[in-house]
Amino acid sequence: MSGPQQRYISISGSFCITPDTANITDLNPQSMALNNAWFFGTVTAGAFVTSGTVPPGPATFSMITITQGTITALAQGLTQTVTWNNAAVTFVAKTVSITDSASNVASLIEDWQVGGVSQFNVSKAGNLVLAGNVQSSQFIVRNKSRISSSIDSQINITNLAATGFTRLTLGLETALFPSLKVNGASLQARLGDDSDYTDIQTANLSAQKLGTGLQIKTGANARLGTAVLVAGTIAVANTSVTANTVALITDIGAGGTLGNLSVVLTAGVGFTINSTNALDTSTIAWILVEQV
Repeated sequence: MSGPQQRYISISGSFCITPDTANITDLNPQSMALNNAWFFGTVTAGAFVTSGTVPPGPATFSMITITQGTITALAQGLTQTVTWNNAAVTFVAKTVSITDSASNVASLIEDWQVGGVSQFNVSKAGNLVLAGNVQSSQFIVRNKSRISSSIDSQINITNLAATGFTRLTLGLETALFPSLKVNGASLQARLGDDSDYTDIQTANLSAQKLGTGLQIKTGANARLGTAVLVAGTIAVANTSVTANTVALITDIGAGGTLGNLSVVLTAGVGFTINSTNALDTSTIAWILVEQV
């Protein structure tokens, strides 16, 4: 089978192709180069031996090269058509199995190029690199969380079942990084390991809903509380006081003979509220804020 006019092969039954070293380059179907580098079935005495239908089981390939040249109309270089029809079988359409005895760390399992520039590749470590965008209705992260988008410019992050969400860690899951935690309809700023609350820094804090505002937890070393003057003075222990702390005080319950109020702060210890009248027994509300 030689000569430049050979373009198609029609086979019925078994056949054998023996390479013609003088004319093998003329055997050119314009979509696949056939040479000694690859074969289907088995090789016997240097000949390619197969049948019109490739027998079941994995065929053996050394190398396949598809050279289409320049085309001006749709002409797919490779098309595979198969029907899977057994629910008990886990089918695989394509398998690439590599024994990596030694290779460069940048070796690729797959590399798709346009104009000689990689647009899609998979490294031997399993890393996927894309030159363009990835479009998908949703992404599953390690079979644990789900990222989806149903409305333009809106991203939804949920658990795998898409029924809720717990925490988004910004960095590592340690106390050195922050995270955002969902608590019902509330959002909490937490440490990365969820061991405690963390700080939020912003330009302005605005409460946009009527009836809402600043809420501060009270208790030992809190930043808000009340104290009752005894003989015109009261010392409040609070280790959260720093050199930058400012105490705001106001009389919320007059008692005794009123005087003018003042406050003295001691970093790491607390503060003392004084009245100019020793008979002042008023209830004083206080709040501590930090200068920055």
